[in-house]
Amino acid sequence: MFICTNCGQLTDDKYTCLKCGWRADGLLKTWGKGYKYTIIETGTNEEIFIPIELLKEGVKNDKEKS
Repeated sequence: MFICTNCGQLTDDKYTCLKCGWRADGLLKTWGKGYKYTIIETGTNEEIFIPIELLKEGVKNDKEKS
């Protein structure tokens, strides 16, 4: 599951939000709020919506710091 960087809704697709139609691989991408990574073997850069697993890890790490 991913969170759309435009409307904040959950989506199953890492590139397309079915709720608002926003595309993470479109002209404006994720407005700089998404997740960016590089595939080392090909040198390809990807930008996708925010995986909810990253948010869960962030919450866990914040609680550990307190």
